[in-house]
Amino acid sequence: MTTRGNVIREVEAASKVAVAALLRRVPVFASLEDEHVEQLSAQVVRREVAKGQLVTVEGQPAEGLYIIASGHFKRFKISSEGHEQIMKLLQPGESFGEVPLLDGGPDPSSCQAMDSSVLYVLPRSRFQALVEQSPDLALGLIQFLAGRVRHLTELVEDLSFRHRIERVGKFVLERSDMADLDRLTQSDMAAATGTAREVVSRALRELEQRGVIHREHGRITILDRDLLEVIAGVRVK
Repeated sequence: MTTRGNVIREVEAASKVAVAALLRRVPVFASLEDEHVEQLSAQVVRREVAKGQLVTVEGQPAEGLYIIASGHFKRFKISSEGHEQIMKLLQPGESFGEVPLLDGGPDPSSCQAMDSSVLYVLPRSRFQALVEQSPDLALGLIQFLAGRVRHLTELVEDLSFRHRIERVGKFVLERSDMADLDRLTQSDMAAATGTAREVVSRALRELEQRGVIHREHGRITILDRDLLEVIAGVRVK
């Protein structure tokens, strides 16, 4: 006979398995042993986030490490003139909030939900304790932060040396296999490529006229990937 208590325990067990599976997808935890993943899955806190909600705010203290279970987020900075620069678009299986956890300083950027989302939060104190106890987690962090440095270096290169149409083309290429491209507005694309919405509109129109892409109801389809890679000046794996 199935009791309410048994059902609750089965649901909780299934939830822990799902959380552990999510954590194994996160680059920071890629090198963790199974026992450490299980410890983490018991310590994270589930949080539902509404579309448009700010989870972190630039200059504010960090609450913990955020792991995306569902939904999409944008990490960005705002200039003194109010211009937005998107640093990175994040999707399920990715995390944010690592830097302030490690250096103890305020968050260097803000992060906002682009749709209704679910996060798992690992509080700062627990995160630090796990780093001290787990050499494999420390190694994972080093590899993860090296990847972030590489990403920021490429962003600086794009903003400094690439023509606007190259930036837009590269942006489309890099997100051609990702679900977040269709939900992005031209304003979002402008904020990510360091230009204006009108410039993005012109670049997309030019790419469409050249037969490189097709646009319909906000959806962008790549028709000639090889030519787009030539225009963007990059080959995306």
